Amino acid sequence: MFTKKYIFINILMLVSIYFLAGCATYRPYVHFEEGAKLNKQTAFFIAPVINESNTESQKDPCSMFISVIKGNLEKNGFTVVEKENTNVVKIQCRLIEYDPGSKTLRYFVGFGAGTGICTMYAEIINEKKTIGEIRTTRKLAGGLFGGSKTDLIFAVSNDISKEIIKIAKDMDAN
Repeated sequence: MFTKKYIFINILMLVSIYFLAGCATYRPYVHFEEGAKLNKQTAFFIAPVINESNTESQKDPCSMFISVIKGNLEKNGFTVVEKENTNVVKIQCRLIEYDPGSKTLRYFVGFGAGTGICTMYAEIINEKKTIGEIRTTRKLAGGLFGGSKTDLIFAVSNDISKEIIKIAKDMDAN
């Protein structure tokens, strides 16, 4: 009734679906107020990250977030200033959850063991009024030799900066 080839293909398909589901990506939550103004001429100030997580290495991830977001904005032609003033848009990030997980468990056990997670919330503030917010979560369940905690930091920082760039370019086009 069922050939060996048919059974093998179905088992292979089910196993593939199981593993690919573990690699599912998260879409960031993005909300900007009606009438919010961002464009290529917008200058940004990236405030120090507020760490609300219970992580031991509090300074390390926070400084990395700022440098990645700043680099992405500058690479796309935006100005990032060092001091806050009234003519710039402030990006205030809060590290909600950060657990780098266990690289050893990810490498030797796999299947979600040792998973790392990072959640960050960013407020886009113009003239002391929140005009936008972005919330993103990423998980690290594997990777070459168990993956790296910096992969989480880069992924979350890239999510936030990409959304800001996309919104600014969309508003600039309109």
